[in-house]
Amino acid sequence: MARFYLWLRSKTVLVVLLVLLSGSALQARECIAPFLDGLFLSQMKEHKIAGITFSMFSEEEGDLFRAWGYSHTEAGRKVNEETGFMIGSVSKLFVWLAVMQLHEQGKLDLNTPVNDYLQGGFRLPDSYAPVSMTHLMTHTPGFADVLHLFSKSHDRIPDAETYLQSQLPVQIYQPGTTPAYSNYGVVLAAYVVEQITGQLFNDYVDEHIFAPLGMQQTTFRQPADFVITDSKSRGYVFESGRLVSPFDEFVVPYAAGSVVSSAKDMNRFMQFLLQTGKYGPDSILKQETLTRMFTLLYQPYPQSAGWAHGMMHYNYKGLDIYGHGGQTFFFQTLFVVIPQHNTGIFFSANTGENGYFSVDMLHHILDYLFEPEQGNGNGNFRRNNGLNHYSGSYRSSRRTHGDHTQIINLFMRVKVTATPEGLLVQSGGSPGELFKPAGEDYFVHDYKKLWFERNDKGQVNRVITSSSALGVLEKAGWRESIGFNVILLLLVILISVKSVVCPFVHFFKKTKRKTQLFRWIMIPAGLSIIAFFIMFFTTFNNAESVIFEKPQGFIMMMLIPWISVLFVLLAVFFWFQSGTMGRQRLPRTLWQFLAFVVLVVFYVQMFYWNLLSYSF
Repeated sequence: MARFYLWLRSKTVLVVLLVLLSGSALQARECIAPFLDGLFLSQMKEHKIAGITFSMFSEEEGDLFRAWGYSHTEAGRKVNEETGFMIGSVSKLFVWLAVMQLHEQGKLDLNTPVNDYLQGGFRLPDSYAPVSMTHLMTHTPGFADVLHLFSKSHDRIPDAETYLQSQLPVQIYQPGTTPAYSNYGVVLAAYVVEQITGQLFNDYVDEHIFAPLGMQQTTFRQPADFVITDSKSRGYVFESGRLVSPFDEFVVPYAAGSVVSSAKDMNRFMQFLLQTGKYGPDSILKQETLTRMFTLLYQPYPQSAGWAHGMMHYNYKGLDIYGHGGQTFFFQTLFVVIPQHNTGIFFSANTGENGYFSVDMLHHILDYLFEPEQGNGNGNFRRNNGLNHYSGSYRSSRRTHGDHTQIINLFMRVKVTATPEGLLVQSGGSPGELFKPAGEDYFVHDYKKLWFERNDKGQVNRVITSSSALGVLEKAGWRESIGFNVILLLLVILISVKSVVCPFVHFFKKTKRKTQLFRWIMIPAGLSIIAFFIMFFTTFNNAESVIFEKPQGFIMMMLIPWISVLFVLLAVFFWFQSGTMGRQRLPRTLWQFLAFVVLVVFYVQMFYWNLLSYSF
């Protein structure tokens, strides 16, 4: 009887402890839920967001799902943990998981040139430096960016081979030297998976990843409605005072961003990555291989943001963050895991073009959960010389090259300005952040860090950041400066308007200049230049016109500059032939000569920006 009493007492104590522990976990969940509600509801109100889905896993709190707003505003259908959201570039994580499966099986070596696995169909040109799977996983194959990302019709989505052939980018860096985020490289990796397995990539991930993990509401297939019926959220923008869903979007480089998934499925995926044992048997990926996926493969600087095996890594106030962000035209998503706390977080918003930044939301959540160490934003390093040599305009290594979208690089600059306290870093018209000196060529602002690199001549030529692995910043030359290009543009517009107006003015005034043929020839030259500017800036005046299909009449529009070149050359010929220089005053001759020189410089710049091209 005494033994039974002791046994019963021990069990009672155990039950009490379990109740207390479960109550503590419940209290923690109840504690963070109101915080999340306040955080995301305020963002939805401020940025006019239709709906947000959220999931989190941690050892202390278990699974947590939250949802706010609507997936279909017109039908009043609310978001829940099973609502499908487009997760954009978070899709890439499944590509790298497929790659690691083949690597584990000995079918794919990460350091072998990918062309060795492409014996039939598409291959990278022999003129390109060899690109390995490691380069693709770390976004260092050296490819220029490709901006044709979306289509409004799923019938226009090419297969991997067709996409790779039609969208082949220029290789602007030696592989392994410079991070330059590449959607094209991810499609190439998926194509390698197809070539090795003999399966379409969609079929492979369905069979070997989604089905074993129980991710029934997740697919690469487009339209996703064929697989996920009645639960995929619409995408929205806020226009004319209301939320509208103007069209469906489909991802052209599908392997790089077409996945639709739910908060519930992404919770399963984060638990698999965190090796909780609840999801993902060894048949998916062995534990040692999964652990290896968190090993860093590339960092441009020892403490900078970098790439593990396909996952971005950066340090936020002492927390090692692994994961990926994703953005389509309508959806904005973030997925991260923090192995040191065995925690994963996923959330996605179904409204685009609104100034909402998911990374800021993540940092608010991390500050609340972990109270991480504060960043050292007060650099106290004393310099013996000034900071002016750091000042300038910097471009991202992730940039387009070789087509008409190259001009967009001009407007995606980061401006660095020296101040008495440090460096003011501004991008996209933002007020900027003040980075203070903390070492030689090293500056800090809160948890963010900047390292400046120098070339062989000791000149600052590159900036590396601790908070993003998408690319590095390179100092732009004078011909890529906004100032030079704006001044040149204004001069050309002035010359074009004068070329169109002046001949008619002199004609109606009955002056002798009406007999000068080159003036009449300059009229169509000036008109074509003006027409091109009007058509180009009205056609490409927003993100939609750049990242979707080329608009109708695009080829005709790109031929207009050639028309102006032809007429300018004719005008120069008749200007010399007519002997005008000897019959008029020197200032007028100099003006005409300088006008022709400005036009020549303008056409050289047009060619540089690929606006005067033979390839459309």
